[in-house]
Amino acid sequence: MAQTILHLGLRPATLMLLQKQLPSPGAEFVALAAIDQVLPPGEVLLLGEELDAPIRLAQEAYALDKRLSILLLTEASRYEKTRQALQFSPFIGPTVQCNSTAVGARLAPIIVDAMQRTAQRRSFAQLKSFALSAPQFEPQVVAKIRADFSTKVLEEAPIGAVLVSTTGTILSINQYAINLFGRPEAEVVGAALPDLFPAALSEEVQRFLREEHLREPKRIVALTDTAGTRYLEISVTPIDAQQALAYKLVMLNNITATMVAQQQTQADLTVVKRLNVDLDNFIYTASHDLKQPIANIEGLLLALQHELPAEVRQTDQVATMLTLMQGAVDRFKKTINDLTDVSRLQQANEQPAQSVDVAQVIREVEEDLAALLREAQGEIVVTVPPGTTIVAFSEKNLRSVVYNLLSNAIKYRAPDRALCIRVTYQPVAGQGQLCVQDNGLGLDERQRSRLFGLFQRLHTHVEGSGLGLYMVKKIVENAGGTIAVESALGEGSTFTVWLPG
Repeated sequence: MAQTILHLGLRPATLMLLQKQLPSPGAEFVALAAIDQVLPPGEVLLLGEELDAPIRLAQEAYALDKRLSILLLTEASRYEKTRQALQFSPFIGPTVQCNSTAVGARLAPIIVDAMQRTAQRRSFAQLKSFALSAPQFEPQVVAKIRADFSTKVLEEAPIGAVLVSTTGTILSINQYAINLFGRPEAEVVGAALPDLFPAALSEEVQRFLREEHLREPKRIVALTDTAGTRYLEISVTPIDAQQALAYKLVMLNNITATMVAQQQTQADLTVVKRLNVDLDNFIYTASHDLKQPIANIEGLLLALQHELPAEVRQTDQVATMLTLMQGAVDRFKKTINDLTDVSRLQQANEQPAQSVDVAQVIREVEEDLAALLREAQGEIVVTVPPGTTIVAFSEKNLRSVVYNLLSNAIKYRAPDRALCIRVTYQPVAGQGQLCVQDNGLGLDERQRSRLFGLFQRLHTHVEGSGLGLYMVKKIVENAGGTIAVESALGEGSTFTVWLPG
């Protein structure tokens, strides 16, 4: 039977990769337009890279189905920040995880494992609802308990399930768990569960079953043998029956594929971080090392202009050549300055977060842009609810974000209508939502896809380097936030920034 993969906000390339790695009829992909009041039936929900606020959507989905596995798939540059933000986000449980799309095809086993975990949680819920009445635990009906336990529930569970006494003696065990230990059922039933583990782990498992599970819900142990290393996740719950307090249900889950994928993901991210550091160092070194040579060239050009006789400098051919040479030098100097700005991004990322008043930052930037706004004959309308504007962010970086968005709205205004910029801020689900809306030139679909790229200039009638929005996006994402744009050519654009609470 096909398993249903719900997804929202996946990039087309990511979706195509997953459809190739998880083909039908084994997996059926169902696209969602939004998180509604009722989720369609499914085994996993994927929240993709194109979403403005994936954590908020994960909170909404978790509230609807606490047993459904939810995976946030992010770009490598946003993975660490999103993962950290997820750890401290309220109203989210362990069913919500974050993964990087940088692992490529290795996403497939992670998603398969997530679907299995959904099935396990739902089966476990059935296990807990399987009422064991007091008379069933009388000595004369223990055999019946074991039979009912195995045939009605355990054998159907896609997870290891073991019924043990307070001493850890195995009373019943399903086939999944038997396969994990690789021993005949006759050797397992009646034995102490910790004794089935290697000697180096036996005492640890015993302590976990006896008392440590009360303060630590799950324990992961590594079993190493000639076949390699396997990872088992152990959890314990008492049986829900008045007379069954002496009995515990131990769940065993083989999470080897997930652990290996996570280890590989971490290794890949380490490589990506090292490459980013190397790239930052290269840009910094190149931008500084090139300054002196281009200064020398410009000096030689000025010396040449000074030495040439006036009548030679003024000839059409020589004047044109000198102008072209000076233009080339100026463009080279501008490129070097742009590279220097990119290298400063690394320093911006290291700015400490602090409590910042968004409303105050908006007011200060509005004052700085007052002259440009008067020249453009435009207005800025700010709507900010009082007492709700404190966020954890670098004040310098937040100022850069607001300044770039507002100054762009002024620069790229439409010539045939009065400029109006609307700025709103409101707290939403533990995050801050900052919107900057204008009625300017707007963008078509092709332009929108290039908007946040490095050195991307979409309009040439005004001065610009193509760095502003690239830097805004990096600053926001490195702080754990997101930025998105909605735009229509000839109508205007709306930038939405989600700031960490």
